[in-house]
Amino acid sequence: MHSFYVMTDLHYFENSLGASGEAYEARSLTDQKCIAETGAILDAAFSRIAQDSDTNIILIAGDHTFNGEPESHAAVIARLNALNALGKQVYVVSGNHDCDHEAYAFCGAEQFSIPHVTREELKVLYHDFGPAQAIAQDDLCYVVQLGEGLRLLAERGGIA
Repeated sequence: MHSFYVMTDLHYFENSLGASGEAYEARSLTDQKCIAETGAILDAAFSRIAQDSDTNIILIAGDHTFNGEPESHAAVIARLNALNALGKQVYVVSGNHDCDHEAYAFCGAEQFSIPHVTREELKVLYHDFGPAQAIAQDDLCYVVQLGEGLRLLAERGGIA
């Protein structure tokens, strides 16, 4: 018997990229995401998952990061590795905010563009969270055999 957690749209933002100040506050007025709080929210959710001894499979679908910032991906991957270390099987399906998206940082009254993760980098970053266990794979899609008669078809949506 398998038990799953499914999470979507983490939109994690690494606060070292500027989660306060005039530019950040101006961005927040037009967006429903509370990106300054994503670290605390994600840590609380992952803590609960870590304590659940009955659930061994976690599927995280789409938009792991705010806009594909390398620093944000690194922080999410560190958290996924911690779940794996506890014996959880973590599978990801990335979304349109995870690569080739215009990324920003904020400093005081300024918002400025920063490098974002590319599609090819995304494949490498999340290889251990699904594609490495794939019995079939095509570009950003993969199939994993989770158990007898149970397969996960992971098709990455929103990425052209």
